[in-house]
Amino acid sequence: MPEELLSSIFAIITFSRPEVLFFTSAILIPIIVHLFNLRRIKKVKFSNTALLRRVKEESSAKRKPKELLILACRILAILCFVVAFAQPILKDSNEEASLGDTVLLYLDNSPSMAYSFGSESLFDEATSYAQTITTSYPEQSPFYFIENNYSNSIYTEFTAESLGELLTEVNISNVGRNIGEVLNRSKANEFAGDFYLVSDFSDFSDSDRLLNDTLNQYYLIPTSVSERENIYIDTVYLENTFLSGSFANSLKIELKAINSSVTETNAKIFFDDQLAGTVLISFDNNGFGNGVYEIPQNQQGLENIRLEIEDASFLMDNTYYLSINSLSTTNVVEVYGDSSTGYVSSLFRANEFFSFERADAGNLNNELIQGADIVIVNGVSGFSNQLYNTINQHIENGGTVVVIPSSTNRADDFAGFDIDVVLDTKEVGQLASPDFNNPFFEGVFAEANTDLNMPDATTAFRLMNAEYALLNFRNGRPFLGKVADTGNVFFFSSPFNEDLTGFPNHALFVPVMYKLALGSKSSFAKLYHFTDDQLINFPLANASGNGVFHLKNSELEFTPDQRVVGGNLVMEIPKDVVRAGTFKVYRQDQEIGSISFNLPKSEFLVDNDVQDRLRELAASADHIHLIEANDPSEFKATMEASLVGLALWRWAIALALLFLFVEIILIRYL
Repeated sequence: MPEELLSSIFAIITFSRPEVLFFTSAILIPIIVHLFNLRRIKKVKFSNTALLRRVKEESSAKRKPKELLILACRILAILCFVVAFAQPILKDSNEEASLGDTVLLYLDNSPSMAYSFGSESLFDEATSYAQTITTSYPEQSPFYFIENNYSNSIYTEFTAESLGELLTEVNISNVGRNIGEVLNRSKANEFAGDFYLVSDFSDFSDSDRLLNDTLNQYYLIPTSVSERENIYIDTVYLENTFLSGSFANSLKIELKAINSSVTETNAKIFFDDQLAGTVLISFDNNGFGNGVYEIPQNQQGLENIRLEIEDASFLMDNTYYLSINSLSTTNVVEVYGDSSTGYVSSLFRANEFFSFERADAGNLNNELIQGADIVIVNGVSGFSNQLYNTINQHIENGGTVVVIPSSTNRADDFAGFDIDVVLDTKEVGQLASPDFNNPFFEGVFAEANTDLNMPDATTAFRLMNAEYALLNFRNGRPFLGKVADTGNVFFFSSPFNEDLTGFPNHALFVPVMYKLALGSKSSFAKLYHFTDDQLINFPLANASGNGVFHLKNSELEFTPDQRVVGGNLVMEIPKDVVRAGTFKVYRQDQEIGSISFNLPKSEFLVDNDVQDRLRELAASADHIHLIEANDPSEFKATMEASLVGLALWRWAIALALLFLFVEIILIRYL
């Protein structure tokens, strides 16, 4: 048992300068001196035998133990001095890692770190941890630093003192980073050493990359709060993907409560910074809350909507930003032939939301077709190579095509558009009621009614490669279907002749055709983007002409990398620049719309299993270490016990002096 205890003690003591231990051989000096003293002949003058007897008794009873004690004190003093200069360090026997020569510190200052517990936030705690790390290394140790804004160069070298001063200036950022991004940043200067990651690890993606990098010693330092109450806005969307007086429209709000017993909360709706109304949102047993706000007709300020949730359980900012840009004109081109009916032109020609043009199938204007949002091929009997090529080019550019067949078409006429059809039985059948769960029909009907009086149609063609059907016959065959694997191509199975179908005269005709046309501008449904979205498409009413686009609000202005593709402005948004909020989009000095940004959901999600996942990760590799603490003082103690260690040289010096003092006492008084 004593041997096991002794071995365990020495197993947790290390020496910074072990080469000094060679001088323990100096203990031979007092031993040799002691041995020579035993052999030396001493002359003692005496006058009688009584004095001789007294000297003999003193030598046997006193001198020998005294010399042994003096020898022991000298040996122990020498050993303590040697050990002191070897700089012994007492460490936790469970931790094999030690301090390296170079340090890289990542301090997570993402929005999720703003969560407060008591009088401090997670970020305050993380900053204290970072300060402890800097003071744990020698002053001459080189430090490198990463925070989410990348405000300093990865090549900048800090001392412990200068990095400590910088840490006092770091604040919460709107930018979140995952482990992969931080690692990519560190690779820029080919760092190898001690890598500390101080974070709440709300975004655990790419953590497996740590396993493959054995050049560094990774120290994962999670903040102390593991279970956090939180309510966040999961999504906000329009019931209808566009605003029009023809359809009802509502703003649908979905919230999510995590580790919270809240049952309801209020949401305030602001249009252009003016309070317009409130919505009561109730939560179910699973923590999901839903609310609906009816948007009044002719509502102003749609391009600048702000949503605020009144609840103290919000982990961070309780504000959400939305933009509904004014509905720009949708360019509709009808390609007509001899068999075309007039329903399409009558529907779109007199509507202010559409710019309608007709193109003769026998004399196509390629520029007109390519500038369209949607092309409706209506009752064309013969298809030329020019028509095939022009329409296919429009499809490749992301445009929408709707094909209405002619009664004289053959089945193979549509093969040039990759539409696989066969001639059908030409029987007259009734259409089935729409699927009210299909998002395509959201906002079309005030309420779901499966007893609609549906029109009849002739089964002239059968679409064989349908991805899905928007309208079906009662026998299940598609009447209006989306063609699979061909982009946005839709096919009607019946011509629009009055004797073949009553659909153009039915109430469904207008909303279905409008939905197809307006759906060609898919960006209308994008009320907001996230600050970590790399590419953003913004529809342009007029894509022609030169000009540089930039984004601006009251706090920030920047010009992203950009290009115009197919009538859309494609912007590459730098995540370390953009902030949550609504930005005006300008072409030169002309305002053309608005874009809203919100923090990504990863900043709001609470992972209650993060500690277990970190433990599992640390246990799977020797170069990954987990340091857990409940507060900064415990973290400091843990650092000293496991990495820095407790310096014992002062104790060794004190013991050496003590043994010298005992030696003096023995010589002087015994």
